[in-house]
Amino acid sequence: MTITIRCLAHASFQIKTENKVIYVDPSTKYLKKLKPKNLEKADLILVTHNHADHCDPDMIKKIRKLGSPIIAPENCRDALKGFIWSIHANEFIQLDDGIVVRAVHAYNVKRFQPSGEPFHPKDFGVGYIIAINGKRIYHAG
Repeated sequence: MTITIRCLAHASFQIKTENKVIYVDPSTKYLKKLKPKNLEKADLILVTHNHADHCDPDMIKKIRKLGSPIIAPENCRDALKGFIWSIHANEFIQLDDGIVVRAVHAYNVKRFQPSGEPFHPKDFGVGYIIAINGKRIYHAG
């Protein structure tokens, strides 16, 4: 079975199989030239953290199929509405169609806010390992 991975912009990716369309961090912040109406509807949406260039409720609303799950860390819950599964690092969710989404730690220690606090401290967001069709795909978040 074929899996296609398409980089849309920045951290936004589309993962497509013969019968599933998955988006990771779909955001219009860096997708200005790519119109949501030109994107296929999502069977699954994964969000890594609540920064606007990763968690874009308007974009998610436009590409989401009715009832498609959204998996995201707790800090995205207020921004995202609907069927949302919160996930933390070292947890996994197995979907009915055999897809397994495992969250892993995702942070960096090289970029800081003016206050000196890191933009992405440990336990703020997650990366994902997506097991689908006998393959594993890693998204760093």
